[in-house]
Amino acid sequence: MLKQRHSILSKLVTLIFCGLSPYFVGTAQDLIPVLPPEGDSADQLANVIPSPDLWTDTTDAVDFDFARFSSGGRVTYVGSGDGDRASGMIDGDPATSFSFVPGAQGGVFILELSSIYPVYQASIVASEPIEKVEIWFLSEAPEELFGVNPENGLLSIPDDFLNVEEPSATVVVPNDKDETFLTISLPEASVRYLLVRVFGKDANKPLEVSRFSVIGQVPRDLAPFGLLTDDQAFPEPRQSIEFEDPPRLPPGSFEPPFIPPASP
Repeated sequence: MLKQRHSILSKLVTLIFCGLSPYFVGTAQDLIPVLPPEGDSADQLANVIPSPDLWTDTTDAVDFDFARFSSGGRVTYVGSGDGDRASGMIDGDPATSFSFVPGAQGGVFILELSSIYPVYQASIVASEPIEKVEIWFLSEAPEELFGVNPENGLLSIPDDFLNVEEPSATVVVPNDKDETFLTISLPEASVRYLLVRVFGKDANKPLEVSRFSVIGQVPRDLAPFGLLTDDQAFPEPRQSIEFEDPPRLPPGSFEPPFIPPASP
């Protein structure tokens, strides 16, 4: 299925460069570019994990949040709001957040990891009850896949893409449940670029996201202390109906993954 989706997105890239994109037949959602933060970049590089090509065989692995700012993760585009505050979703500080403007299109953003990594789970914490979360693994850098308006720097994602292209992962919260914290199982893949869209149950209220994580496993010698899991960061009991954590790799079976990449 992943190979088929990768093929579809690769064909989309070819059609865009030929001026024949099948998605540009309706309106488009413009995403605002997020500039890298000013100042010393040491914090962003403090916990960067090298490419899996450099990992050694080991039986000792830990969970790691590749989206975290200190892991080299970056929010590169947002659909609304103040882009200067976008890092509030991934800085690891529950006191900071990013606010999306209310609207029927939901909160849309693009996350870029520092390299291609194997992932198995995402999680999100929001200020208001969540209705739905959709995640697309992008086969190319978003600028190559969708194109950037040279006049204003906006990235235009066609509505037909968001409404037609099947997400890599989707979670829909039942109407009788109010959830502000969700874990989302991801298909096994190695990925760098993720397009995320989240809907709050009340489209008239601004949706603040205080945390978005993308979890995979890495050899412990590369991340001696790992990173805080959601349970550690939010120690109070949190029920996540039908969104159970996927099983961990059994002891002794961990080795550098060789999974067809969903992103270059």
